[in-house]
Amino acid sequence: MSKFQKIIIALCVIIIVILGAATVVLFTGTSEAIKINGTFADISLLNSDNPDFDKLPHKEISIDATLTGNIFGVTGASGKIAVGDMEYALDSASSRGSVINIHSLNNEGSFDVNVKLEKGTGSAIITVLQSQNSSDSSMWAGPATDSESLKNVLEEQNIINYSNTETVKEISCTGDFVDINNDYSVDMYEQLPHKTVSVNAKILRNIYGREYADGTLTLDGKEYRIQGFNRDNSFGKNRIFISVITSDGKNAAPGITICYTEGLDYITVNSRLQNNTCYLIGAVKDKNEFETALRELGYIE
Repeated sequence: MSKFQKIIIALCVIIIVILGAATVVLFTGTSEAIKINGTFADISLLNSDNPDFDKLPHKEISIDATLTGNIFGVTGASGKIAVGDMEYALDSASSRGSVINIHSLNNEGSFDVNVKLEKGTGSAIITVLQSQNSSDSSMWAGPATDSESLKNVLEEQNIINYSNTETVKEISCTGDFVDINNDYSVDMYEQLPHKTVSVNAKILRNIYGREYADGTLTLDGKEYRIQGFNRDNSFGKNRIFISVITSDGKNAAPGITICYTEGLDYITVNSRLQNNTCYLIGAVKDKNEFETALRELGYIE
């Protein structure tokens, strides 16, 4: 064997060793434990750059996860996340730069939970999909104990500039509403209970594309805050349901629901307060308008 051949063989061996070592370094698995727990605030309805922590819904959330990966980034996850009373098993993860996303997968094949981490911060943004067939979701930021610490979490996770909020629809209706809970005969218009109702609501879309409702409802002389919102396109009707918060505002306890059907002139208000149920339709000025409202909303032909 010539000297030249020996040199070539030696170089080939060196290259093989280097490539083997590089392969081991690149693809050798790594693991990292992630533990975050504390109070999280729901920011899904937030439209302010200065959030008031005390006015937002809260939940205790804990994350106990192990991330796996290699030199290219995070490739998987195991562990669990508890959001209030609900617990989810974590089963996948990915990373892009310093941002890590951890997911859980339900039995239907859609993601229930997404956890967004900005590496090294000790905080998280958690999005919970309430059901596979619903757009309703919550977005929790934390851990936080007050407005200042919540603002720090939002900055850490690059969740900023809430002021880019678009008004999708304004619903304004004030006047006489008729209670049709027990009867909706046109001839009974004068005898049916009447209430003065005022609805001033906006359907807004925040920077994440999430729609939500804001505004007030006045019923029986008392003003309530509007918060919950969802769309219903069943039966060919584009309906908007708005929930009215009748508790202290921290815990959503809707006892009143407003229903607006796009393209129609009248709305309904379903109130279930203190065992006193009423189903109001309005606003109407007289018997003729009452009949028109009943026909427009499909109660009579």
